[in-house]
Amino acid sequence: MPVCVHSNACDAATSAKNVGGTHFRVAVSSTMLVSAPSEVVAAGVLYAAYVKWCEKASTPAVTETRFGRGMSALGYQKEKRGTILYLDIALMN
Repeated sequence: MPVCVHSNACDAATSAKNVGGTHFRVAVSSTMLVSAPSEVVAAGVLYAAYVKWCEKASTPAVTETRFGRGMSALGYQKEKRGTILYLDIALMN
């Protein structure tokens, strides 16, 4: 079941919209991710899934840098452990 991981994610829509448009918020919060405590997703893996979603939706993808800023604007937490990992989320199957 798709969820917004953080309660303020919908309030951050304006910031995310400035990053990549409404499609960014929809792709990330509604169709790609689920809340998964103690799970992590590598930033590169998450970005690749986003680009694939954009291709299917015939929507231009934002750059990887803008993607990261959008994730932060939506309230997703990340940590660097040699690579950047997004915390407490998993990709939908």
